[in-house]
Amino acid sequence: MSLVRNVRNVLRISSAYKSPLLWTRSMSSTPVPSQPGAPKPKPVSGDPAMGDRATHKPDNLERRFLVWTGRYKTIDDVPEYVNQQTMERTRNQVRIKGANIMILLTIMGCIYAVYSGKKAAEQGESVEKMNLDWHKKYNESKTKST
Repeated sequence: MSLVRNVRNVLRISSAYKSPLLWTRSMSSTPVPSQPGAPKPKPVSGDPAMGDRATHKPDNLERRFLVWTGRYKTIDDVPEYVNQQTMERTRNQVRIKGANIMILLTIMGCIYAVYSGKKAAEQGESVEKMNLDWHKKYNESKTKST
């Protein structure tokens, strides 16, 4: 219980103490007035000021991604430029689909390993037996060569 009390006291002290270093590095929530000669910042992708302009030119692989995710029917239907947000969503969907496929393949591989292991056990094969056979052959070849 004393540990909890000590942590609370430390947090209370640290939140009450505001150093000048923190004041200079904190971000202001109020917008800075623009100066008359200052250039306007370019809008970032996803910014409402960007609108729905198509700004990304997809390559052949990205065109296949757009078709695979169902955004377009065929590769020929994909326009020369697409929206950056659309491309990001498509990449995320492809990444998720790829991960799901790898999960399924891993599960199938595990099931196959269990099946083949049980089948080998029924036939009397084991790793220990294979190891003993290998050592027996190795020792025989050593004694013949000497």
